[in-house]
Amino acid sequence: RRVATDWADRAADVLLLNFLVQYLAVTLPGVLGILSPLMIAITTLALSAVLYFAPARVVPAAAAVPFTRADDRWVVLACTLFAVAYVATTGWEQRPMPVMANDAVTYHFPAAVRWLQTGRLSLFETWFFNPANTYSPLAGSTFIAWWIAPVGNDVLAHNVQLPAVPLIFFAALRLMRAIGARAGVAAIVGLALVLSQPILRQSIMEKDDLYLTAFFACVVAGCAADRMRDRLGPWRVGVALGLLLATKFTALLAVPALLLLIDAPIRVRWRPWSYAIAAGAALLLAGPWYVRNVVLTGNPIYPVEVRVAGHTVLHGLFATARSPQLSGVGSVWALLTTRDQSLPRAPTIVLLAALTAAFAGRFRRLGSDPLIRMCLLGPLVALAVYLASSPYAEVRFLFPAFVLLFAAAAIAIESWVTKPALQWVAAAVVFVPAWATGFSLSGAHGAVVAELVTSAALITAAGLAVAWLLVHFPARRNEMVGFGSGIAVLILAGLVFVYWKAFIKGCREIAFIPAYQTQYKSVAYDWKFIDTLPPDEPLAYANTFLVHPMSGFDHRRPLLYVPTRRGITHIHDLPPIAGRLSGEQIAPAFAAALTTDTDPDAWLAHLFASGARYLVVYLHGAAPNPPELSIVNAHPERFETLYHDDAAIIYRLRK
Repeated sequence: RRVATDWADRAADVLLLNFLVQYLAVTLPGVLGILSPLMIAITTLALSAVLYFAPARVVPAAAAVPFTRADDRWVVLACTLFAVAYVATTGWEQRPMPVMANDAVTYHFPAAVRWLQTGRLSLFETWFFNPANTYSPLAGSTFIAWWIAPVGNDVLAHNVQLPAVPLIFFAALRLMRAIGARAGVAAIVGLALVLSQPILRQSIMEKDDLYLTAFFACVVAGCAADRMRDRLGPWRVGVALGLLLATKFTALLAVPALLLLIDAPIRVRWRPWSYAIAAGAALLLAGPWYVRNVVLTGNPIYPVEVRVAGHTVLHGLFATARSPQLSGVGSVWALLTTRDQSLPRAPTIVLLAALTAAFAGRFRRLGSDPLIRMCLLGPLVALAVYLASSPYAEVRFLFPAFVLLFAAAAIAIESWVTKPALQWVAAAVVFVPAWATGFSLSGAHGAVVAELVTSAALITAAGLAVAWLLVHFPARRNEMVGFGSGIAVLILAGLVFVYWKAFIKGCREIAFIPAYQTQYKSVAYDWKFIDTLPPDEPLAYANTFLVHPMSGFDHRRPLLYVPTRRGITHIHDLPPIAGRLSGEQIAPAFAAALTTDTDPDAWLAHLFASGARYLVVYLHGAAPNPPELSIVNAHPERFETLYHDDAAIIYRLRK
């Protein structure tokens, strides 16, 4: 079905459906045990065909604030082009780099690789790390698997979060227009959001926080009254909520803020079938991850223990404690404004002032308008939940609150600034500090920013020129679109044909040295040596959670861990850890738990029965004294040393 709205409003639905197709194209074959690049392609094409050829029902436009002025139309288009071009150019600058982020090489990418190797969605056990990542929903890894599948390596998945940025922009634009902001002003504030430091820097990280943010924004924007009344309303909210909850456990930190919208469907008089559609879609998309945990452990959010009034309601391996970095006003302010993914002081002060102005201007509508309530109170609720319960002092968990803060700025402008010229000035006051602090404007970074601005400006100018031609020559529109699209496809295909092999070769050559060396030091040399081993022969590892580079550039090498602790086969076999653990304590606590009560004979038997041909023991990894070393030294006849440096020892197993 299609809803006949303007192109900017429709884009949010199109992008949301795009991610739904990617998610289902991996999860459906994965659940059936037939996951492969071919099945991902077939499922993608089949789902896309169903959506494309489904009967269309045209309904009246639902945009809350239509493009009543020509300058609004052009400003929205210019901001869209500039945002996409700026973020895409940022990703282009990072194109040859391998997967670098700790979480990415620990479980985001290894889980996707394991699924493609085994043909099914299975648990990827994060030994020596936070075991919650083993049992967490992993929608982000499904998107990674979707990008890995067609080329057999992760070069397309390096910038996996980039596609989420346009969805954040269009969902925020839809939200701000729904609360009454002028379209052009909303576009400038939306541009400020996606070019701000938190979103921009996260866009080149191989994680999933921007997907969580995008789906959260879609849920909020989808609760606008006109959006909930159209035929896609329940589906839109249900799909966005399902994908949000399917992304990872930390989505639960954003759920309390969504309760501010609890009366939105009541106000538009949803019928029972509307509630059923929204709830059913959310449960079908996110439910299986949590049901799996219930079946395996009896706890949907295992391994986190749930306690109520001092009583354990759901058993787990550990209970969480608030990060100690969230304890003081000064430390919290520094955390929120001075880290790489924080919102720096200047835009934070502007947004807090705007939030105050928005409260003053729209306080009387808090009870009657769910979206106004969400934008004004949502950031405060999200911050309170984060400070009260987050085990990690990670600002990225607050990204959904940043979307609401920028929307509150749009409310402030709409409330207090009536003259169009002054509205542009007010929007610029929000945009300039947010963009200027995205990357440093001095030194080498300044040159990079100048390149980004130049490239984005040229692409924006070209896009506006094409749009002008389409508007002023409507009789030739179909020809221009047809020929232009054909020429673009031919050029792209030609560039891929000419440069693809050289690009892949370049990525392979710099992956370990110098790329990994810059962040992981001498460990990069161990990964480089492992890459020379036969790619199809399984490798056992010990005392590390940084596993993705060991699977090889083409991800053909199976990786496995054999526990040394007596009676342990899987993570859920470990005994619970007493007390409450902050995020900083979880990995050391479980590393210590894994390296006690060693059973050498059982470990040797399990290792040689596992099919592993090689073993790598990291000397200074998760635990200071890996027990595997003493066992290997006691049985030298069974292990041949292939490589040894100050970071690791690599052995060949002698049968």
